[in-house]
Amino acid sequence: MKPCVRIATVILSFCASASAFEIDLRTAKVYVPEHIENTSQRRAVQELKKHLSMIAPERNDSACTSTPVFVIGKVAPGCSEASEFESRACAVGGKIYFWGDDGGVYVKPPKVSSQRWGTLYAVYGFLEKVLGVKWVGPGDRGIVVTPRNAVEVPEGWSYRFYPPLEVSRIAEYTGRPEAI
Repeated sequence: MKPCVRIATVILSFCASASAFEIDLRTAKVYVPEHIENTSQRRAVQELKKHLSMIAPERNDSACTSTPVFVIGKVAPGCSEASEFESRACAVGGKIYFWGDDGGVYVKPPKVSSQRWGTLYAVYGFLEKVLGVKWVGPGDRGIVVTPRNAVEVPEGWSYRFYPPLEVSRIAEYTGRPEAI
């Protein structure tokens, strides 16, 4: 290998390792705002904690570090608000921020819910893309995880999702045969 190619390889290797941070999944704190404003953010906190406990079985929320690693419902520094129906996540400064369009109001059935789930879907994006979680069936038995204690996340990693259709609706099954 030529000397200049070897030096370039060493520099690139150093830059790649310097721009990532490791998260200890057993002790990583999930930041919960004092007053969670909506259902999407509450569910995002619950789902993130549940999945982290499945991935790192030794996880204990009471033993988590004092510095938050996962920040729910706040826009990452240097990023913009989410647009309508959008979900976003970004790794900045050793923290991962999750936010999205959580607008709408939940109306109890049989009326239609207009709740938007931006923050929750951002958490699901992180679980799938970074932690490799797969949902292959209903309930917790249908969740497939690879147990591990830590994950390395590149600084600046980001996730952005918005539905590909302008208008869509998912019909919910109520569990009553006459509803079919």
